[in-house]
Amino acid sequence: LWANPLFAGVAIVSGVLGAIAGVFSAIANAKVNKANEEIERQQELLDNLSYSYDQLQKSAEKAFGTEYIQNYQRQLANLEAQVEAYEKQLSLERSKGKKADEEKIKDYQNQIRDTKDAIEDMYGSLSEHFLGTDLTSAARDFASAWIEAYKSFSNTTDAMKEKFQEMIQN
Repeated sequence: LWANPLFAGVAIVSGVLGAIAGVFSAIANAKVNKANEEIERQQELLDNLSYSYDQLQKSAEKAFGTEYIQNYQRQLANLEAQVEAYEKQLSLERSKGKKADEEKIKDYQNQIRDTKDAIEDMYGSLSEHFLGTDLTSAARDFASAWIEAYKSFSNTTDAMKEKFQEMIQN
């Protein structure tokens, strides 16, 4: 049977195709391994950033004035770096193609969303720290003072100034 040149040719072609498939498989595995290594490196970076962020939060409780602002800026930069690292992990996981882990992709997306939410919360916390109230409540207080002054035919500008002075004293 093997003496037949047709079968010998089929065997050679089959062997060549198998070798080519093996090369492509090795390339795909190398790509996945490289992505996994980079994901691990990003996770180490995230662990360090998370620890650093926790330390910044602790020191923020004791900070005042410019020291508080500097700490606040470092916290924001830290959170933004965390978002970048999660986005890199997400991109790398997706780059694996068929071997991508959908659960990890969802986890990275959730981490990105949570970290962006923390950044948004920080923007509100700065005004709350210095004004003693959040911006929405301060705006509501100013509007109430203006309306009360307007209803009683008082000077609305004086009412706003008085509300501002009260806020600064508090």
